[in-house]
Amino acid sequence: MDAPSRTRSVASVTGYVDVTAFSGSDFDALPPESIKVITRLYIDQEQFSQELRYASSFSETFDFTAGLFYFDQHLTYGEQRAGGARTEENPFGLQAPGYDELDHDSWAAFIEARWHMTDKLTLTVGGRYTDETKDAEIGLVNSGSCQARTVPAFETSTTFYCLDGPANGWDVVDKETWKSFSPKLGLDYAYSDNLLLYTSITRGYRSGGFSFRASPTEIGNPFIRPTYYDEEQVDSLELGMKSDLLDNRLRLNLNAFYQWWDGIQRNLQQGPIGAIIQRTANVDDSHVYGFEAEFNWIAALDALMDGDMLRFDGSVGLAESGYDSDDYVVSGQDLSGQEFGAPHNTAFLGFLYEHPLGAQGATLSWRGSYYWKDSWRSEGVPRPTGIDEYNSRELVDASIQYTSADGRWYARLFGKNLTYDKNYAARVPFANSFGLGNPEEPRTWGLTLGFSN
Repeated sequence: MDAPSRTRSVASVTGYVDVTAFSGSDFDALPPESIKVITRLYIDQEQFSQELRYASSFSETFDFTAGLFYFDQHLTYGEQRAGGARTEENPFGLQAPGYDELDHDSWAAFIEARWHMTDKLTLTVGGRYTDETKDAEIGLVNSGSCQARTVPAFETSTTFYCLDGPANGWDVVDKETWKSFSPKLGLDYAYSDNLLLYTSITRGYRSGGFSFRASPTEIGNPFIRPTYYDEEQVDSLELGMKSDLLDNRLRLNLNAFYQWWDGIQRNLQQGPIGAIIQRTANVDDSHVYGFEAEFNWIAALDALMDGDMLRFDGSVGLAESGYDSDDYVVSGQDLSGQEFGAPHNTAFLGFLYEHPLGAQGATLSWRGSYYWKDSWRSEGVPRPTGIDEYNSRELVDASIQYTSADGRWYARLFGKNLTYDKNYAARVPFANSFGLGNPEEPRTWGLTLGFSN
């Protein structure tokens, strides 16, 4: 009898990123003499990561992957906003800036093992232990603790410093370490070569942190920890099916899920124009559950000629969610019974019809698709006026493409958003009645020519 085959491998992945970036936005688009909302940012970030993985297959029935991961970064963040009094020394009316420095270290150990109990049944067990520390020094926007350049070229200046805050010149000096264990348990059942049934239960964590754009009013507040938000935890249960049916002409995948959240992190945006705060905060308990389905079907119709191909693609997603807690930390706003700020229902249907053109072997491809998603909100805390709400979205796209017989060149005529559905790609409310909106792409026609050697 032959000995079971064994394979072993070691992988090392190293990453290094060093970024310096400047950006700015004129949010209200008003004339210079009426400037209210202008923000400019300076970001300098350096990070290093290292992952080592060891994979081994002891036999035909057992294999595992284990590894270690390390991550380290230093982040510098500066922000200035216009809207204050204009003077000779400050001609643009730049308000008191914010300046922040963050040291972030994380390491983790993980393992995932698979036991092929039978030819059809596989058990997966895994886990990840993570130790993560964030050390922050924060000077908040408009607190008056920090200084920066106020005359050109302030747009690309790296001169930021904090000297007047209560914590050695800073507004907040804080540090926190989070330790977490994320287990995973899964079971796969290959009912046949073309049908896989699966279930899994997993736990995930995301560490907490410190909000650089929190309100200066948090300083000295005895009821909260200024700028701080805690970790979040989610337990997820999934049941699903993956299948290839009808002589592999139909691929059908189904998935149902339920997720329980503890301390979910939500964005909070409040305050008057020119002094907006954008803070991350925790909601104690919440949930989301739903169903997803997708298919790809290659039709076999008697009307199709040799060489013709007709394919349909589609998907649908249904989700329900809500906050189970009446406490939204920091704001104290009651969110119980409200839903998450995300599209709950989505649907897609598309087709591709491809057929030969003439005796030379060129092809003509016809494509069309329809996409729809439900209305949704952009924030964790709904605005009473609905200014943060996106309308439902409907997109109809189509194209026709000619491809040469040798496949070396093509011409494609396309149209996007053919029904001219008007919506926003992004909405940033600065108050209950004032905000910024970037429109989605309008109805678009175009011609694309492509060539390859």
